[in-house]
Amino acid sequence: MTAQNRNTNKGRFEDGDKPSGSTYIDLIDSFISIADSTAQSIASDFTAPKIIGSTEVSSPQVNATEVSASVGSFTRLVAGNAQITGTVSASAMHVTNLTILGSANIPVLDGPVTVGPLNQRGRLLLVQQAEISGNNAKKTITLPGGSDILDFKYIPRSPLSSSAASTVDILIGTSADDVKFARLTNVSGMHYRTMANDTDVSGLASVSGSPAVIIVGASAVSGAIASAGRGVLNIVYLQKQ
Repeated sequence: MTAQNRNTNKGRFEDGDKPSGSTYIDLIDSFISIADSTAQSIASDFTAPKIIGSTEVSSPQVNATEVSASVGSFTRLVAGNAQITGTVSASAMHVTNLTILGSANIPVLDGPVTVGPLNQRGRLLLVQQAEISGNNAKKTITLPGGSDILDFKYIPRSPLSSSAASTVDILIGTSADDVKFARLTNVSGMHYRTMANDTDVSGLASVSGSPAVIIVGASAVSGAIASAGRGVLNIVYLQKQ
């Protein structure tokens, strides 16, 4: 029948009352059944010293003084102290103290992050790397759609060739014929070359729509590339979506 509140049920079972069958049904429906397998709900807040979910705990918002999780996925997590031993993904995360234990993954963050004693809000810079070997094989890096590329840095590990004219090309697409982001020149020396928002990347710094495939390749303008030559390209970018 219909679940009733506590006062209504008490009023139906006072001295002299003659409860009907439907009254007893309402009384039964007013309480949680530990044997039912269908979903049950209560209208008020629920307080318990400990809640154990054997399979899943689902909530649009979790407010907690302390969270200890092996695996968790939250739309919004608000916590005083959070201990993460597995994986937590959250679209909004407000944590006073965050401890990541063992081989746990750092939470997946979507949107600005508040950091530091001044609670400054901003977006995290991300870095992806690709190692280029001297055999001139192309390497690819996939960036999320809506990313802004802020900087390229190429750090030689072994000289690509004896020629100072060795170059590293950074392109977008799936072949060497695609649009060139930048060309880093004279990279054979044991020092890094950087390219940040200058004319070589002007107008090409924003990757929108689908994920962008970045191709990284080395070439020697004069002379052959040494087979032992190698270096690491770092792409610093801002993910906005």
